[in-house]
Amino acid sequence: MSKVAVRVGVGLAVVLLIAYVVVQVMLSGNNQVATETAYVTEAYDELNVEGMMIRREQILTSEEEGVKSYALADGEKVGYEGTVAYICQDEETAKAHQTIRGLDEEIEMLKEVESANLGGAVSVDSLDKQLSDKLFQLLDVTASRQFSKLEQSKNGLLDLYNRRQLVTGKVENFDARIQQLTQERDALQQKFPEPVSTITAPASGYFYSNIDGYEYAADCDDLENITKSQVEELLQKPASTEGANAVGKLALEHKWYYVFTLPADSGITIKAGNQVQLQVPELSPEEIDMTVMAVNAEKDGSCAVVLQSDTLSEVLNSLRKQTVTIRFKSYSGIRVSNKAIHFEEDQMGVYIVEGAVAHFAPIEKVYSNDEYMLCKTDTELKDALQAYDQVIVEGKDLYDGKVVTR
Repeated sequence: MSKVAVRVGVGLAVVLLIAYVVVQVMLSGNNQVATETAYVTEAYDELNVEGMMIRREQILTSEEEGVKSYALADGEKVGYEGTVAYICQDEETAKAHQTIRGLDEEIEMLKEVESANLGGAVSVDSLDKQLSDKLFQLLDVTASRQFSKLEQSKNGLLDLYNRRQLVTGKVENFDARIQQLTQERDALQQKFPEPVSTITAPASGYFYSNIDGYEYAADCDDLENITKSQVEELLQKPASTEGANAVGKLALEHKWYYVFTLPADSGITIKAGNQVQLQVPELSPEEIDMTVMAVNAEKDGSCAVVLQSDTLSEVLNSLRKQTVTIRFKSYSGIRVSNKAIHFEEDQMGVYIVEGAVAHFAPIEKVYSNDEYMLCKTDTELKDALQAYDQVIVEGKDLYDGKVVTR
């Protein structure tokens, strides 16, 4: 064979090899896909609105001059003529009496534990479980910023720990601790004068120390018939200057309301009796269940909405005119990205990867927005999308049965 023929043969082989590599690279690029795991989640019809929280409230006042020292936490229930606060002659005295009340509470708690005479009535395992539950409750209270419940949660945890100390025999009694606390309390009582005056509740209710000037802004008895213009007027109303000598206020019942307006083009369908959830992002991640008490429509399609709740939430300590999120309806389904959706012979679906092969999985819409769609989990469609399927979100020239790589 001549040298020329050899050179031609080698050159042809190189060309074919390069062509093969180029074709494989092109084919590989055409088969490359990116996937996401399909999972079941929830979505909501929701709207941010500015409204007002309304309750039946009474401002508590005192003509005495001095520093307030509260006997109750915000949201704590108080009976008729129960003590809500003290007026002390100065800041140091007020702090001292706050400490005295804390010492009295701890003394009383230890005496109750001792008098319970637990013996073998409670197992260590049972107490350990209660301690664990109480600890997680304390963490939840902290995470959800329900700070007024911290003291109650802490005391509950301490009570259980003391009970465990007795049951396990680590201590025989709390006499020494009670004696120490009593001496501390007595020393403070001797050092500091009694409060100038004591503030009591004129009725039973829930005590709050914060006054915002809207306590008497609206009459709860008239809310069911409130109009859109009345709600708008309410939101523009300046805070009252009443309560210059205010010590706090009472919510006279646990029921409370939130009023707001909806424009005609809100896209929200709502009627009396519907259940919704209210969230105040500025204050807490908590979702509060509420009932639609009234929807009072105007001729132009807009309306005034009145929500009602019996839930005594931490957010009530500060809620009045903040913007809130109202969730009107919830949806549940398998979430897929909008960019994964295709149509095959008018059937909507997505491509999923099984092994190294793409398959078309039909879907039925439950809910959609600009980013994703929720699909039915109980559809009767054949070979339908299932939770945890690997859904193709990026890929070229997809078809059922195509070999793909990830």
